[in-house]
Amino acid sequence: MKTQWLLPLQQVRGYSILRIVTADEMKALDQAAIENYGIPGLVLMENAGIRVVDLIRRVIGGLRGRSVTVFIGKGNNGGDGLVIARHLLNMGAGVKVLSIVNVGEISGDAAVNLNIWRKMGQKIFSVHQGDGINIVKLALMKTDLVVDAIYGTGFHGKMLEGAGRVIKVINKSGKPVVAVDIPSGLEAGTGRVNGPCIRASHTVTFGLPKLGLYLEPGAGYAGEITVADISLPAVLVEKEAPKRYLLTDECVKRWLPPRPASAHKGNFGRVLIIAGSRGMTGAACLTGAAALRSGAGLVTVAVPETLHDIMEGKLTEAMTVPLPDTGDGSLSAEARSRILSLLENMDALAIGPGLSLAPETISLVRELLPAIKIPFVLDADALNALAGQVSILGSLQAPAVIT
Repeated sequence: MKTQWLLPLQQVRGYSILRIVTADEMKALDQAAIENYGIPGLVLMENAGIRVVDLIRRVIGGLRGRSVTVFIGKGNNGGDGLVIARHLLNMGAGVKVLSIVNVGEISGDAAVNLNIWRKMGQKIFSVHQGDGINIVKLALMKTDLVVDAIYGTGFHGKMLEGAGRVIKVINKSGKPVVAVDIPSGLEAGTGRVNGPCIRASHTVTFGLPKLGLYLEPGAGYAGEITVADISLPAVLVEKEAPKRYLLTDECVKRWLPPRPASAHKGNFGRVLIIAGSRGMTGAACLTGAAALRSGAGLVTVAVPETLHDIMEGKLTEAMTVPLPDTGDGSLSAEARSRILSLLENMDALAIGPGLSLAPETISLVRELLPAIKIPFVLDADALNALAGQVSILGSLQAPAVIT
C-alpha cells in the first residue's frame, strides 16, 4: 500500500514519524481544535475539501470538461463532498451531486455548504428511494471519476440497504473512486467491513491516518492513501494525540543506514531465536531467515535438542544451538539456565514461533520472560503461554515488541 503525506511529519529522535488514530480519537482532536483553539468547523471542512480537490487534479489532470459524480450522506463527510463539488465546478468540471439520504436530513456545517451549492444554481439528486438506483447507473455511465463522501469515520456496523445498493453499483462501474477520509462502509478504528464497502482507488484522510486504513480487510479497500493537513494545530496533536505511531519509509531507512565497505558481520548485532517443536521446525527456520534478512549480523536459532539435527540441515547462514528437551520435541524447564547463559552475549531475542503449548514449555516461558534483560520480540506460542498470566508483562525488565 502506498501512502503519501501532505503535512509536516513530527520529528522523533531525529526521524519523521506520524501518529495514527481511531475514529473517536480523531473526533476528539477535531473537537479540541474547534473548542480550545477557535478554529471553526467550517474551516476544517473547507480545508478537507480543498485537499481532496488537489488529489483529484493530480489523478485526472485538467478539470475543464471532465465529469465528476459526488455521492454524499447527511453528515460532515457529505459536507466535505459539497465543498469538493463547489471547487470542482469552479474549475470547469461538470459535477453531479447525488445524495443517498433525504436532503432535508442534512444539518450543521454540511447544511451551510448545501445552501451554498443551491445558491450557485446547482441541483442535488436524491437517490435514496424510488428510481434512485437508475439515476446512479446513468450518472456513472457519463462520469470520469467518483467522489465517495457518503459515510465518514463515524460509521460502524452494517450499511443501510439503500446505501449498500448504491455502493455495489459504484464498485461495479469500473470508475476511479476517491474516498473522502475513509471508504464508506469501512470501520475507521478496526478495519472491519461488515457488508458493502467502497473500493477506493485513492483515499484522502484528514489530520492523521486512521487505523482502519492500515488493518485488513480495510487496507484492501483504501487504495493509495494521502494523509492531508486540514490546519489542526501541531501543538494540539503533540499534546493530545495518542502515542501510537505509523512507521514511515523515512523512519525505516534511518534504522537501516548504508553499511561501510569495511564492516563485518560482528558490527551488526547478535540475535538469539528460541523457537520450534516437533512438527513446527518451519517456524524456527523462517524466523532465523527473517532475522538475517532484516540485517542482523549473527543469528543463533536455539531449538529442542531432538530437533537440532533437522535444523542443522535446514539452516545455512544461521547458527544453531540444542536446548534441553522433554523427549517429545519441546523445550523442558531445564533449558532456562542455558538460555540465560546464551543471552549474555546477545543484543536481541525473539521467542515463541512454533514453541508448542506443552505444559513444561509454557512454564519455562513464564519463568524466563521476567529474567530477560535485552530487547525482545514476544510472538506466537510465547504469547499463548501468557493466557491467564498477563500480569507477567508487568514484570518485564527489557523493552518488548508484542506481535
